[in-house]
Amino acid sequence: MSITVTIRDENALKGALDAIRTNEDPTNWVLVGHDADSPNVVALQATGTGGFNELRSHLKDDQVQYALLRIFVKVDLTTTTKFVYLYNLGERVPLMKKGRFGVVKGDVQKRFQPYHADIEIENPEGATEEEITKKVSEGSSGPELSASGSFSNLPGKLPKFGQQNVAAQPGQQPLPSLPAKKAVGGGIGGAGSKGPTFSPELVEAIKAVHSDKSPADWVLATYEDNATSRPIILLGSGEGGADALKTQLSSDRIFYGLVRVIDMIDSHPTVKFALIVFVGNDVSIMKKAQTTTHKGAVETQFQPFHVTMNVSDVSEVSSDIVLSTVQFASGSKSHVK
Repeated sequence: MSITVTIRDENALKGALDAIRTNEDPTNWVLVGHDADSPNVVALQATGTGGFNELRSHLKDDQVQYALLRIFVKVDLTTTTKFVYLYNLGERVPLMKKGRFGVVKGDVQKRFQPYHADIEIENPEGATEEEITKKVSEGSSGPELSASGSFSNLPGKLPKFGQQNVAAQPGQQPLPSLPAKKAVGGGIGGAGSKGPTFSPELVEAIKAVHSDKSPADWVLATYEDNATSRPIILLGSGEGGADALKTQLSSDRIFYGLVRVIDMIDSHPTVKFALIVFVGNDVSIMKKAQTTTHKGAVETQFQPFHVTMNVSDVSEVSSDIVLSTVQFASGSKSHVK
């Protein structure tokens, strides 16, 4: 069974997603469902301007549906735009149907990225806009979002994205170094039965990207010998951001990358990190399934980071795309077409 979907009238869906991400457009929700009850064909079902309360009336307890909702959340006295991905897996959907439709969930979900929170709904009537806003607000104040350092009143211009990290000016405090987390599962070195292991070279390279004292702004890892039972090892690192990282990618492997970028928050440059999980289109379904059990250990090893990008094609990775994703997550990017 195919794990990808075809979009009926792709232009209509693209237009709806463009509208919801445009501040001047009143559209604040988009709903997608399966066309003719086919697991591999989806289509735009509806859009609206009435928030979740209006969207909820279109959610069905016997369907599998996907939605993007735009809300406003107050964080540290600042009101910012946030996007929420909603997965409606109706409680009356038969178990066999859930299995058939579940295999395409990832392909549909990535078409809604970036967003700040994802929520699964089984009973639409039991969900409220207040609960959704609370969930997003709690996520906005989590440790990952507060882990970065920032400058105040930094003189001069920032370097272009992908160049060396901004250095502290005289009289200013430098950005804090962000320590890498300890490995979980088998830890550093050989194989472990509880999870993947990470080579010492990779651990040090991740630390370098997190450190403002290092010019390296990207690191890329993959499985040794392209086998998910082997350790995750360092493939490359250096300067040049995601544009440099993407030159190492190939469609037959699984990669984990970390990229450091500079985001502007209230006119102040702030260091942010993006975790890139690349599962090539030619990777076998069995290998893809095996890597899902490694997700927690990989995230722990690469922390801290502010956004996760799950991609499968080289065209989905670039310096501009990574920066745009980070800006959406922080609320600093207010207008996208």
